[in-house]
Amino acid sequence: MRTCARSAQENRAVDRAAVATPECCCRHAAGKPHTRRLDLVAEELDRGVEEAAVSDFILVPGLWLNGTSWSQVVQLLEQAGHRADPLTLPGMASRSADRSGITLADHVGAVVAAVDAAADPVIAVGHSVAASLVHAAVDARADRVARAVYVGGFPARDGEPLGADFPAENGEVPLLDWSEFDDTEVGDLDEAARARFRDEAIAYPQRVLTEPLRLTDERRFQVPVTLLC
Repeated sequence: MRTCARSAQENRAVDRAAVATPECCCRHAAGKPHTRRLDLVAEELDRGVEEAAVSDFILVPGLWLNGTSWSQVVQLLEQAGHRADPLTLPGMASRSADRSGITLADHVGAVVAAVDAAADPVIAVGHSVAASLVHAAVDARADRVARAVYVGGFPARDGEPLGADFPAENGEVPLLDWSEFDDTEVGDLDEAARARFRDEAIAYPQRVLTEPLRLTDERRFQVPVTLLC
């Protein structure tokens, strides 16, 4: 796993120009799951606490996942003395939840609400496609996010969808067949982990992936960013 802290100028390069990411950043599609050793993820998040001088985390899951996917990371962060809020986004509580009307604004709004609910500025962490959700929350609350962390993903720029090319069924995007992923995306998952992932996977609301991301506040470029790849 590689990490990098990005400058405001580099943030603009990803957000504004959608250029290829630097070597230290993630080279896979922003929307696909990117598995990483949880102990290394927690270690880098802990390092981010030291740099940002805050202790509260908001953890946003990626495609097909809900807040329970962060359980081991939450445990490690709490053992290190931090507070963590793993989010379950609208429509992702269970397979039977109604996702028919869930929009990108609903998911961004849930992240913004969590930022607003925190007593102090937070470190906001987005996995996979949730990098764009966190980036949108930074745009909405630049003064309330001390650092953004993107795990296995990078944010879309203004006006772009998060993942319009994913095949959908009845307004939902089901977990893809494993053959659709390359080894850099799921190489850390053994057969047992893949079976568990598929058993627990929840179809993702299509509109969250197809509606364009809207970003308006230039202050988002001043919020420090860490990429875990």
